[in-house]
Amino acid sequence: KWLDAHGVSLRDLKEKIDRTGKPASMAIPGAMAKLQITLKENHERAENVVGILPGADPHLRDQRVVIGAHYDHLGFGHFGALDRQAEGKVHPGADDNASGTAVLLELARRMTKLPVKPDRTIVFAAFSGEELGLYGSRHYIESSNSPSAIKAMINLDMVGRLRENRLTVFGARSGEDLSDLVNRNARRLGLEITDSNDVGRSDHMSFYSKKIPVLHFFTGTHGDYHRATDTWDKLNFEGMAKISDLVLVTALEIANRTEPIRFVSLPSRPPETAGS
Repeated sequence: KWLDAHGVSLRDLKEKIDRTGKPASMAIPGAMAKLQITLKENHERAENVVGILPGADPHLRDQRVVIGAHYDHLGFGHFGALDRQAEGKVHPGADDNASGTAVLLELARRMTKLPVKPDRTIVFAAFSGEELGLYGSRHYIESSNSPSAIKAMINLDMVGRLRENRLTVFGARSGEDLSDLVNRNARRLGLEITDSNDVGRSDHMSFYSKKIPVLHFFTGTHGDYHRATDTWDKLNFEGMAKISDLVLVTALEIANRTEPIRFVSLPSRPPETAGS
């Protein structure tokens, strides 16, 4: 009521902050308030789900390539949702990020059936807590006994809306020759790559911060992002299969190289439209 009397709607400010992810601070001349605040931390347990395909080469099997996707979303939309009118409704998160989780599982299925296994070990990681702040992926890398053994990380986040065979890849320049590798494989599969100069923002950032080359595959934002309308019937399943093909050949090429990809530092500013 006090804010309303000064022409400021607390509800509108809350919606603006939720929508933009930025502060909405302002000065109110002559206003003074005294507040006493008590903060209480709530701790909840979450789980990463990890599968391991051991490498075939005795000299390289101790090195790892991680393929990851976060499987958490927004639940009932109380945190992070962009449509406050839908708060309390189930937010399915079909694109963000059931699409990435589905492709991750498909890649694990396909790789385990290969007649010749990759030289380096492949780790398939379904992360939790991404939406709250990359908690799952940060825990994974921080608790790793040997993070230097991870030679590359491929992240699948929002890969369910492929349009006109165009795909954005963040972080492709975080490793020497990595961009050329991805683009060459994409052309063979009839995919057009937008190779971003930015690293992007998602679980791969937990690995990039440890100087590990990363790739984030992303089919673009849309009007259903972080809304209850992000449903399965809007996914492009054929497009997801094409992305699965691209990630498969890319991961295998990285895993079978004699020398690992060399890390390259990139600008850290996250793109406004990147992932989830």
